[in-house]
Amino acid sequence: MTASNDSTIDHTIPAAPLMMNGKYRLQWEEAQDCHVLLYPEGLVKLSDSAYEVLSRCQQPVTAADLIAQLQQDYPDAETLARDVQEFLIHALQHHWLITTDQDSAMTESQSQ
Repeated sequence: MTASNDSTIDHTIPAAPLMMNGKYRLQWEEAQDCHVLLYPEGLVKLSDSAYEVLSRCQQPVTAADLIAQLQQDYPDAETLARDVQEFLIHALQHHWLITTDQDSAMTESQSQ
């Protein structure tokens, strides 16, 4: 795979900005000695890389902008774009991240 292909955004990742689902919270868990993603039913232990990605999604950000930011901060990470794409797909499937479109829809349905 060439570097130019590696930075192409996977079509399964929405173009709309992504953000943390409000039902989840990032925090350092002393007992686990790592960052975790807390939710009502439990927690998920996060790798340093997963925490780095999720922490940048506290405010809406597109996948393309997120990857560009990470590539700027970690220029030697050869598979960064592909790895982040795979993680974003995983986070979206588990509803850790949502699109701003989903956030708006949830807010509207709760206010009715």
